Amino acid sequence: MRGQETEIAVILEKVGQEDALVEAIAPDFPNHEVDSLITLYPEFKEAMQTDRAMLVLISGIMFAMAAIGILNIMMMAVFERTREMGVLAAMGMKGRQIVVLFVLEGAFIGLVSGVIGGILSWLLVAWVGQIGIDFSFVQDAGEIYALMGDRFYPAITLETILQFGGAAVIVGALAALFPARRAARREPAESLHHV
Repeated sequence: MRGQETEIAVILEKVGQEDALVEAIAPDFPNHEVDSLITLYPEFKEAMQTDRAMLVLISGIMFAMAAIGILNIMMMAVFERTREMGVLAAMGMKGRQIVVLFVLEGAFIGLVSGVIGGILSWLLVAWVGQIGIDFSFVQDAGEIYALMGDRFYPAITLETILQFGGAAVIVGALAALFPARRAARREPAESLHHV
């Protein structure tokens, strides 16, 4: 086999298109073996699944931190605006309406943070996607890394930004629910005398 090509590697821009490419190419090369990186190296697929699981875990921790922050803000809002709520209740606003008011406020906080986070994330990923992340230091770690290239170019889709932004709104609304219910249970007279 000296002086002849024994292997051709095709590098795709996006992960997940491998099977479709193998199906399209394989009929044109009946006497050759056409495989994707995932079928050649099952441990690579396991590593990707582990990576996704870690992403879900880290996202969950981040959303929990955001929920605690919004809960703290809403608890302080309930405490500081107790007299205002007493006035609203004395004027005929029902407890359910007070709950909706606070839940909407929490959802709005989540919406603003989701929009700001989405824009900053998109800008950061777009910038890093232009220059890439240098992974040349792992080229000697094994054949699997050699096939992946020496630079990674991250990307983010609008769908991902919208999913995380929507989750931020939901987390904000849910975090505001507890202080909102607490605020709605107070008697107007008690709230009006609160200092």
